[in-house]
Amino acid sequence: MKWGAPEHLVWLWAVPVLASLLALAIWKRRRDRQKLADAGLIPHVVLHDSLALDIAKAALGVLAAASLVLALARPQWGERLVPAPTKGADLVLVVDASLSMLARDVPPDRLGLARRDLRRLIDSLGPCRIGLVGFAGRGMKQIPLTEDRSALATLLDALSPDLLPYAGTDLGQALSTAAQMLQGPGAAQRLVVLVTDGGDHGKATKDAVKKIQETGATLVVVGVGTDQAVPIQLPEGGVKQDKEGNIVTVRLERETLRDIASSGGGTYLELQPTSWALAPVALAVNQASGQTGKPGFRLEHIDRFPWLLGAAILFLLLEISLPSGRRRKK
Repeated sequence: MKWGAPEHLVWLWAVPVLASLLALAIWKRRRDRQKLADAGLIPHVVLHDSLALDIAKAALGVLAAASLVLALARPQWGERLVPAPTKGADLVLVVDASLSMLARDVPPDRLGLARRDLRRLIDSLGPCRIGLVGFAGRGMKQIPLTEDRSALATLLDALSPDLLPYAGTDLGQALSTAAQMLQGPGAAQRLVVLVTDGGDHGKATKDAVKKIQETGATLVVVGVGTDQAVPIQLPEGGVKQDKEGNIVTVRLERETLRDIASSGGGTYLELQPTSWALAPVALAVNQASGQTGKPGFRLEHIDRFPWLLGAAILFLLLEISLPSGRRRKK
């Protein structure tokens, strides 16, 4: 079971408060009746005087309140298929956050340049869903497909080698994660944008590219860096060295990335410090906004709140129908 509007569950705190107030009211009412007449005379003065009746009315009121709060939270269980025509665009950003992305052959560094251009891309897009996968030695889904641009921008800015505990550059696993995010019915236009300076390009990468093709998504490979061999700057300062104390250098693996894009039927772009290379991606997404693709189906959770709403109404009717103690007419 899940809740469609769990934020309303906070009002459950009011149920025990209501129960306490009703219990206090019953005690005060019975105390006042005892002042009205002796215990033996109360049935002759007050009609329908019964502690059990007072408790029953209070219990029904509490049950009605609890049922109403639970109904507002929209309990759901079970699923059904509903028509869901595909619309707009789904975009998954796959961003390399390995140590090599801290190389400074482009200002301020490769990862900084990638963040700058991706933020501009996010700001330039029309209605669409965007997901984010950060990766180094392993891909990690940072945020699923969402329309929440502020949350996406926050996670993009926080992406760094410190955030990802696995060293290396595993393109295959990262692209497989992106393919999983695009499984099932989705938008009319689907894109996977891989931003990296290169890395592992073995069989796992080829298999992941095939998975992306099977989702119907277009693969865009974006290279960042230059042909110049440069050292890797470490977050704590200094440069990366191997076991022998030699400085480790990296360069943009342009031709390999071109091959990955070509094998997936996609395109290759390259980030530049003085221009914006992602305009074709923005154009493809914005052209798809509002377009309708092939009709499909999606699983929808079934709301069960009408049962609780009906129970609340029933409890209220029962409470109203029960008589309450009142003075007899002369």
